[in-house]
Amino acid sequence: MTFFVSYSSNDVAVANDVCRFLEETGLHCWITPRNIVPGREYGENISDAIPRSKCVCLLFSSHSNKSPHVASEIAMAFDNRVNILPVRIKDVPMNEDLGYRFH
Repeated sequence: MTFFVSYSSNDVAVANDVCRFLEETGLHCWITPRNIVPGREYGENISDAIPRSKCVCLLFSSHSNKSPHVASEIAMAFDNRVNILPVRIKDVPMNEDLGYRFH
């Protein structure tokens, strides 16, 4: 099972810790920049990875709440019926766009 880790670059340390933890339990993670194929655009890599994932692990913080990239990743997961697991790393309310996907 592949977990796509969606996070703001401001939360990279937490994202790497979560990825490491999940992989220590036997799960495979797809995370930027580690899994970006050289010579391909970020968006192209991400567009391939999300539909192939079993779950998108959203690391939710005030930073991811404002990130248009995170919003796009979650929308893509939602549209492709990929499970989304929100992991709240900061206690802030979700913006309306992200919140829509979890109600």
